[in-house]
This record gives sequence, structure tokens and C-alpha cells, in this order.
Amino acid sequence: MTDWSEAWRAQRKKFFEPHFASAGTTLRPQDIDTSKVGDHTSVVFNPGTRHYIFSGQKNRDRFINLYRAHGAKPCKDPCP
Repeated sequence: MTDWSEAWRAQRKKFFEPHFASAGTTLRPQDIDTSKVGDHTSVVFNPGTRHYIFSGQKNRDRFINLYRAHGAKPCKDPCP
């Protein structure tokens, strides 16, 4: 188990009704508007793709709609 996997699992426990998404690494974490998608955590498990955790489906869905140009899409938990 990698340090990133352990950190991901620890963060996942902090989210109410966690929902997951992925997007290309062209989307920089500092460019995400938290006033629209809420707090989140992200990790790069595979080169070129960043995975995200959001509280609730609505926040995840807003993220997908806002950042579709970066390949944002829903996904399963990448680190169950």
C-alpha cells in the first residue's frame, strides 16, 4: 500500500456521502472554484489523471459540468 493510498482512504472517511470524479491533470487544483463544488480532496494515482472526492453527488456533478473541458467525469472510488 502506498502513502497516497493511505492518505486517500483517511481523507475519504472525512466526507459525507463521498462521490468520486476524475479529470486530466491540465486542471490545476488551485483553479477549482470551491464556492461552487465545495471542499474536496484530490490525488494523482496514474500519470495524466487526477481523482477527486466530494461530499455528495450534487457537488461532484457541479464539478463535472464546470470542468468537462478537462475531461471531468464521474468514476468509482479509485482506491477502495
